[in-house]
Amino acid sequence: FTFDLNRKDLKEAAINLGLFSLVAFPVGLITGFIKPSTALPSLVEIAGRGVAIFLFIAIPEEVLFRGTIHRYLERVLKWTPRLTLIVSSIIFGAAHLDNPPNVGYYFILASMAGFFYGRTYLRTGKIVPAALVHLAVDWIWSVLFAG
Repeated sequence: FTFDLNRKDLKEAAINLGLFSLVAFPVGLITGFIKPSTALPSLVEIAGRGVAIFLFIAIPEEVLFRGTIHRYLERVLKWTPRLTLIVSSIIFGAAHLDNPPNVGYYFILASMAGFFYGRTYLRTGKIVPAALVHLAVDWIWSVLFAG
């Protein structure tokens, strides 16, 4: 794993965040899974959430799901990149089934998110760009939406 990022990595992260947003925000709003927040946290809390999400959620989950599970499916079981991406995304979604309320919607949206995190990983070959997309999704959700 490397923390060495280049413009291509950042561009890929931005593209996948945008693609996920185009799909997930409408689904989340239509289903009522997310609702716009009525108040924003303080700037200190907003920044703190970003650091905490990156260090304690995005990096560890991406190391587990992309760096371990995804790589295992692809390299050890010799699955195709497409099948690996789909299955690892579903596993990622299933790992979030214990997050109430609305676990069904959470599973669907987490699986969709896992797809775009995995897509970022496949296109860059790096964990950190996927973790940056993960950070952005979780941070936007925690700051701008009530879940």
